[in-house]
Amino acid sequence: MNAEKRKAVWKKQLESNSVFVAEENGQIVGFASYGKERTNKHPSYTGELYAMYLLTEHQRKGIGKALMHKIAQELVDRDIHTMLTWAFEQNGACQFYEALGGKRIDRADVIIDGTSLSEVAFGWDTLENL
Repeated sequence: MNAEKRKAVWKKQLESNSVFVAEENGQIVGFASYGKERTNKHPSYTGELYAMYLLTEHQRKGIGKALMHKIAQELVDRDIHTMLTWAFEQNGACQFYEALGGKRIDRADVIIDGTSLSEVAFGWDTLENL
């Protein structure tokens, strides 16, 4: 991904306070960004998890689940009660989202740096129990 393009995206995300950062012993180990759904392709899903990343050695410790819980709380506080996210089909995150109740609602092929990849959209019809 292009660093300059991502810089503008992150500046906007940080200014909107739509990022949670996970830390352990004073070190950042992951983050999640979220907000209103951006495309309106799935109008029944009004919130979106834009990105979530955890360092490999900090996965499977409950950090991702805690981030998802905080995001759900924050979205509900903003009167947003549904959410979707996209993940690469080859990514282990798909199992994570399904374990948290996300259901597969769409699929798309994307090309990144000349490589064709499949993405899956996961949706939550309610955030109150997430």
